[in-house]
Amino acid sequence: MSKNFDDLLLSKLFYSKDSIDKYIFDHSLRYTTEQLELWKILKICQLNVFFLVEIGTFTGYTSLAVALALPCDGKLITCDINDQYVRQDIWSKADVRNKMNLQIRPALKTLKDLTSIMSCRFLFFLLVIIHECFSSVHISPDRHQLQYSFARTASNRTHHRAKRWATSDIFHIFIHYDASVKKLLKDEQNLIKEAVDAATGYWSNAIRPKYKLHDRIRLTRQCPSRKMFIVENDYSVYYCSEKCLSETRCGDIIVPDEHLHQCHVCTRDKKCERIGSEGVGVDAEFILYVSAIETNRCEPVDTLATASFCQLEPDKDRPIAGNINVCPRRLRGDHNSIDFDRLVSTIKHEILHTLVFSSGLFAFFRDSNGDPFTERDPATRWPKIYDEKLQVYSPSDRVLKQIVRENWKTRSGTIDKITTMLVTPKVKAIVREHFGCPTLEGAELENQGSLGTALTHWEKRLFEHEIMTGTYTQESVISNLTLTLLEDSGWYDVSYDFGKPLLWGRNLGCDFVKTSCKEWIDSKLEKKENPYPFCVSSPKPNHSKRTCAYTHDKVVMCNLVEYADPIPAEYQ
Repeated sequence: MSKNFDDLLLSKLFYSKDSIDKYIFDHSLRYTTEQLELWKILKICQLNVFFLVEIGTFTGYTSLAVALALPCDGKLITCDINDQYVRQDIWSKADVRNKMNLQIRPALKTLKDLTSIMSCRFLFFLLVIIHECFSSVHISPDRHQLQYSFARTASNRTHHRAKRWATSDIFHIFIHYDASVKKLLKDEQNLIKEAVDAATGYWSNAIRPKYKLHDRIRLTRQCPSRKMFIVENDYSVYYCSEKCLSETRCGDIIVPDEHLHQCHVCTRDKKCERIGSEGVGVDAEFILYVSAIETNRCEPVDTLATASFCQLEPDKDRPIAGNINVCPRRLRGDHNSIDFDRLVSTIKHEILHTLVFSSGLFAFFRDSNGDPFTERDPATRWPKIYDEKLQVYSPSDRVLKQIVRENWKTRSGTIDKITTMLVTPKVKAIVREHFGCPTLEGAELENQGSLGTALTHWEKRLFEHEIMTGTYTQESVISNLTLTLLEDSGWYDVSYDFGKPLLWGRNLGCDFVKTSCKEWIDSKLEKKENPYPFCVSSPKPNHSKRTCAYTHDKVVMCNLVEYADPIPAEYQ
């Protein structure tokens, strides 16, 4: 708390005739030496504190001091057994009410809820939790798992597209909750369902398939071996050798029998037939299977959810089923202890992986006429080349292209940096316009991380807070870049009314988008200019430099950190 504000508050209380004001002045605990030092630490964000818990609210004076010291998006949970003396109106006057979460119940219950779901440490009477960022993991099915399903598109596509669609003309996503979700606590179930409803509601209105399905979705049963057969003139059906698997999976879940087609088998004497019962299917354009299973992909501490698409429709290759798995240990139980908007944003992100943004789907993209960008094998209609290392079909250079950036500046010298660009027509046009770089080859994809991150997200260096970058580090936006990717896939019409401005890097030119962070920062500092949107740390050890955000609506800090392990040369 600043001295001026402190003096103002005290003078107001001293002369106030309000009995509660007088009580605050007479009975509130004043700063101790230790508290003053703590506020100073918080003030300069030396600990990068984002989230705190206060035990004992009383009048709310200390809560106010803490909230004023926290960053703009910081949160304070303050606990008391009653709110008789809490001056919440003062929090509002100081414009910190949005940072406060007042818990009127025994503090042990609040702490128990918190400590059961996160790693904590205590500092004086405060529980300190360091600001987190979440990462995304997406897994593509390999070519033996990837199948066409029994759902065909209508042959007479409607070509007229209105800018605004009728309420009934939405993308119908059917949500199926796996048994693993039903095993969670009731609050956790509700949290997932509310977040999934919000996320699917967004995509249902923002996009729609270019080609409507004219039949119910019935997924293909999986085979126990890699040996499968295609019957002449029926490319949509894979026949298993001798038998089908007893269970068919989509990502991490087992598909219900009612969502499956009959088993298609060919015997050793080349007799092919359909056996068993057929499920009723699903009347929708896409099936989203939602699970909450602690898989090995949940092991990284920052992974909140994972995603995978699983089957395609046979005419235009659009994905029609996918799985989102929410890592159960990351759940916080209720809206008061989790950033609900962040969870919704993460699920929107994961849905995009099941619909379009996947290295396993790029080879299936189609142009504006509905023709494949990537050459197909006439015998199977699948893309011709399969990348055994990445475990995906390889797209043509009309979709992805490798670009070599020569003389890429690093701390130890220059290198030739290989980047992978998504170069579909509208994506290329929109990134050229965004950065103000008419020679830009396309939108750069992430080159770091595992197979679940690399090549399945936009490059973080260039697109920072776009929702389809690989980590969530601040408030993300679904920009027209991602909406354009949906349209360029050849599978969706989009409403650009749902896109939000992407400010990071806008109009910074080719020098920004085609050179390294180091070269950009060095060139700006040499000219005594601000290296925006990047930053340089304070010359004082452990101090974080605060400045106005690029959105000009909040204060941010330059939180550069020193790594304990060596960083690869190309990133230095």
